[in-house]
Parts: sequence; structure tokens; C-alpha cells
Amino acid sequence: MSIKRKLIVTAAAVCLIAAGALWYYRETRPFRFRTGRSLRELSGIGASLSEQEIAAVSNMLMQYYVENETTAGFVHYSAPEDLQGLYALYQFARVFDAPELQEDLQHQLSQIRLPAPDTMDIVNLVYYAELGSGCNASDYDESRTLRAFSRFYDQNNHLFFLVDENDDMHKKIALTAFCAEHIPALKESRLFSLQEGAEKAMQGYRFDTNPSLAFFNAGGDILHLYQVLNLDCTETVRQQANWFAAWSELYESAKLTGISALTAERDFRSVAELFGGRAQDSRIRGFYNALDEQQAAALITSKLDALMLADAMRGIDAAGNPAAKAALTAAVQKCLQQEPVFQTELNAEQTAYGVFLAEKTGTALNRGKINTFLKEEYARLETEQNEAEQIEQLYYLTAIDGIMNQYSYLCPAGTYQKMFDRIIAAADSRKPDAAMLNAERKAVELIQNLQLHNVDVKLNKHQRDKLLRMLRTAAASERQTAGFTDILLLNDMLEADLVSGQDLQNAYQALKTDRGICAVQGGTPDLYSTFLFGVCFAERNDFSRHDELCAFAEAYRKETGLFGTDAASVPFPGSVYYGFWLEKQRIGGDKI
Repeated sequence: MSIKRKLIVTAAAVCLIAAGALWYYRETRPFRFRTGRSLRELSGIGASLSEQEIAAVSNMLMQYYVENETTAGFVHYSAPEDLQGLYALYQFARVFDAPELQEDLQHQLSQIRLPAPDTMDIVNLVYYAELGSGCNASDYDESRTLRAFSRFYDQNNHLFFLVDENDDMHKKIALTAFCAEHIPALKESRLFSLQEGAEKAMQGYRFDTNPSLAFFNAGGDILHLYQVLNLDCTETVRQQANWFAAWSELYESAKLTGISALTAERDFRSVAELFGGRAQDSRIRGFYNALDEQQAAALITSKLDALMLADAMRGIDAAGNPAAKAALTAAVQKCLQQEPVFQTELNAEQTAYGVFLAEKTGTALNRGKINTFLKEEYARLETEQNEAEQIEQLYYLTAIDGIMNQYSYLCPAGTYQKMFDRIIAAADSRKPDAAMLNAERKAVELIQNLQLHNVDVKLNKHQRDKLLRMLRTAAASERQTAGFTDILLLNDMLEADLVSGQDLQNAYQALKTDRGICAVQGGTPDLYSTFLFGVCFAERNDFSRHDELCAFAEAYRKETGLFGTDAASVPFPGSVYYGFWLEKQRIGGDKI
């Protein structure tokens, strides 16, 4: 090769290398945010709290704050979706005189905040009332609870209903007996005329001996209601002697083989006493005393089994068969391990909001143990395989870390960067789902926030371009869901022009109701979606909806200083923070 040709080839190679280097530099150079920012969802609460609000919030925080031997933080009981499980524990502990379960029950009750009775269905309302009164719950209000039963009271027939006044009459009768038996105060309350309802139901009642019917649908229900209300049914008992004889023959020959059979036996025996029949618990007691450990353990495989068994065996002497009692108690404890009544693991999201509110109200927390929780969670996150869940947790852990440690973070910059690179690499520009879009927004927020506090993390041009491709697809399809807030915040952080202030107003109008913002058009309004739209308006210094957003907070208020996230939920750290953020919005205002 001639010298001239060699020079040409060398020059071309140099140019290619230089072009490659320039391209690499352009693609990997850091994207510079215009300003540093606090995390949008935890930027602080404008204005101060009153003394009454501080007291209410501090009390609420202690309902959710858990301090173990080494760690501390907040848990998230998403309302008592499992009141039945708690009630099962209560009933089983009483009937079987199990101190270890009673201790566990008291521990559970000491850590949860029972929901407002006005939000419950009638069965959970019975559980709530018996738990509240029987366990001396500090926030139990009997008058308010009795009034809550009025929502399920048929004023014409003077009976309780499950769904509405059109419920089947047998269902109403059995439900009324159940309520009055478990909540005796209902019988004395001036709000209800249950005796009148029972007498009205008895008129024209048809007693049946068809064995294909359930006993309570054939006459047992009305007689049981008369028993519970202490009404005289002597004449009915005399007239229905043949009816009882037919059912008695059926039940005397039936074998007790499991919990359903025990429950049916107890229902029958309670009515049989009216006719001079055998004592209601004699066959059940015989069944219990004959149980061996293996048979006893096999009876209970769920919390519902524990509740039904306790109901069937009320009045027996559990000490008569200590081996069965021990096996049954162990089976209940095993169920609780597999299906805990309430989640008791520390929750990073609620701990973040709890720490912010504790700072605002001066509520003392164990900082050392919270830092131990942070370190353990950071280490666990490094092994998390789901990128979106990893960033979701990292977002709230970083918020806790910042306020607890004055922004000297416990998580190394290199660990942060690896997590950011993973989530951005996972961004799908073709069909981004809501969870991924939310995680990408939170990742970019974290980078912007950490840079403000001198943590060496970055977003490069190549990553920004990838996010913009994803954002462009999402912006074309997600304008009528609360996910629009993620799009708008990402758009602004990345200095794009894919959505405008008018787009924000349009999305707001599409999702707005008279009580707040829905996650999807036509859905139910919730405080979190309302809060996110408030954040977006504040981000753009748009205060056109200021008064309306402040007013929305009122729709979620449960009591002084406390907000639920929707009509049926109880206050928890996150919902209280959202409510205060909306209510106390100010142009300016003090920040945590």
C-alpha cells in the first residue's frame, strides 16, 4: 500500500473513532435538570397544624407505629378487610379459654384503628360492635354504632336486612336474630322495634317439614328470633308439636361429621329446648370429648372454620378434652401464620408519610431503629427482580432517609445508579403500562432530588431519549386516567412539550366529580388521585383550581385532622398527609 493510501486510511479511521467518541459523548453526557426538587409526593405540608390537629395526628400515628427489637416504622392496615378473622380469634379465644390467643388478640387490637361503623356492611358491623364492647376498644362508640344499624333497618317490617328491604323474609328474620343475639343493646334501643317485627313476621308464617329445606327456612328462624327477644311462643310451640317431631327424627339420626353438621346441630338444639328436647349441647359435647388430636387438628383449616366451631361449641367445657383443645388452638395459630388477620410488616410508603407527619407534629420516633429498617430494606432491594416494585420502594425509602439523616443517605450512589439504569432500560416505548409509567416518573424524580443533595447519580441523553419515546406513546392514550399525572410530571422534568397546561385542565375535568378525582373516568373518587392532580397544578404554578382542591379535602375528612382515602376507609399516615396537603395549600407556606 502506498504511503498516500495509508495516510487516507489512517485519516478515515481517526475520523470514525472521533465520530464514535463524539456520538458516545453526546449519548452519555448527563442531562441537566433546570432546578433541584424535593420528591413531589413528599414535598411537605403548607401552613401549620392546630393544637387539635396535632393531637389527632399524633394519636393516629401511634396506631400505626411499630417498634420491634431492632427495627421501627409504620405499618399499613388497609382498613379491616378481615374483621371476620379478628372476630374469629376473639370468639375462639373466649369459647376455648385460650390465654395465648387472647394475648394475641389484645396485641392486634392495640395496633389497629377500627374503621368508622358508618362505612361497614351489617355483618361486619356486628363483628365490630362485639369486638369494640367486649375488648374495651378505646375508640368504640356504642351510640354511634347503634345508629349505624339504622342503615339496614326495614321500617315497615321492623327487621334488619342484608342488602335492601326486598331481601327474602327468612334472611331478614335470621339476620335480626343474629344481630340481637350478639348485640343485646339493639333490643333495648329506641331506634328499633324488633319485637314488633318478630310478631308481625309470625303472623301467617308457614312451618314446613320438607327435609330438603334448611331447618331455619322451615320455622327454626322465627322461633329462634322469639327466643332471642324473650317473647312468649307457648301457643306456637303447642300448635307445632308435629312439625318439631318430624325435624327431631331427622336430626336425631344425623351424624356429626364436621363443622357444618355441628353448626346445624346447634341451630336445631337451640330451638329444641322450646319443645322440651334434649339440651342443646349434649351431642356436641359428646362429639368434642371423643376427638383425638389428629381429628381436632383436621377440623380447622381456615379462620372461618375457627369462627364456626367456636359458635357451635358455645357452652361446652373445653377443659374436658385438653388434647383436643391444644390441637385446635395450635391449628388456629397455624391459620393465623398463613393468613394473618392484619399485615404486620413495616411498610416503606406509610413509614415515609409517618415520619413526615411525626416531624410536623413533634411526635417522637426511634430514629436508630428506623435507620436499621432502612439499611435492611436497601439491602433487600438489591435482590428485587421487579424493576417497578424496586423503584416504588426506593422512592419512599429515600424520602425517609432524607428527613431522618439530613440528606446524608445510607444507600451508596452506585447502588442508586444501578437501580435507575435497570428501570430505564425496562421502559417500553410501544405499550407502557401504568405501573411502569409511575415507576419511571419516580426514578427521574429521585435522580433530580438526589442531585440536589450532591449524590453522584445521573440521567444521560440516551436514557432521556428512551423515556421520551415511551412518554410520547403514553401521552397519546392516557389522557383520561389518573396516570396522566405521571405523564405530565415526566414531561416537565424532561423538558418535553408533549402535554400542555390545557391538557392538564382537560384531564382534570374528565375525571372530576363533586367529591374529588377518580382514577379512571366514571370511577369512584379517591384522595390519592385528587392529591396527584393538586401536585401537577402546583408544579405548574397554576392556582386556578386552588379553592376547589382545598374543598375536595373536606369530602374525605373523617374527624378533626384525619382523612380517609375514600368513603369507606379509615385514616392512615398516607391519607392524612394527602388531606392536609390539599387542605392547607398555600402560595408559599411553610414546608417540612
